[in-house]
Amino acid sequence: MPSNPCVVTRVGTPAARDAGCSASEADGCGGRYNGRVALWNMEFSSTAIRDLLLVRPKFLEDARGFFGEVYRADTFAAAGVDAAFVQDNHSGSHRAALRGLHYRVRHTQGKLVRVVVGEVFDAAVDLRRSSATFGRWVGVRLSSKNRHMLWIPPGFAHGFYTLSDWAEVVYKVTDINAPAWERTLA
Repeated sequence: MPSNPCVVTRVGTPAARDAGCSASEADGCGGRYNGRVALWNMEFSSTAIRDLLLVRPKFLEDARGFFGEVYRADTFAAAGVDAAFVQDNHSGSHRAALRGLHYRVRHTQGKLVRVVVGEVFDAAVDLRRSSATFGRWVGVRLSSKNRHMLWIPPGFAHGFYTLSDWAEVVYKVTDINAPAWERTLA
């Protein structure tokens, strides 16, 4: 394993060589690369919209339970996410509840979304007019079982549909709540 396990291990790149991570060490640096950013404590994968990232934290499990890092600024920065989170939100929803799709016309928010109880279908729509993927959307299942997270950069509408009897969604955001600028896609 390289001396700094938080270094992006793009095997064969100068950064990987500088980190001392060879192809044979890739598994110790966070798993096989396969076109994703592999870090020792989590894996970042692009979705159909390149800027939306599926984040898979790695958890250690034993007889006591589990432990894992779900956010660490230097790890996210190494994966290209330079977000300054200012607020955490927590919502609970019954089965078939639809929340969203919300967006902001000012004070846009980046969001790191995760489910701590239950399961949701989480969706984001690219509303960045200058983007090649303007108007496209991505949806993923997030659950307390799979422990995946979705990074949604500013400029997207976001919402989710509750698949389980009850779900609790926790998300970090890059700007404070500003209801006056919030809108909903119909």
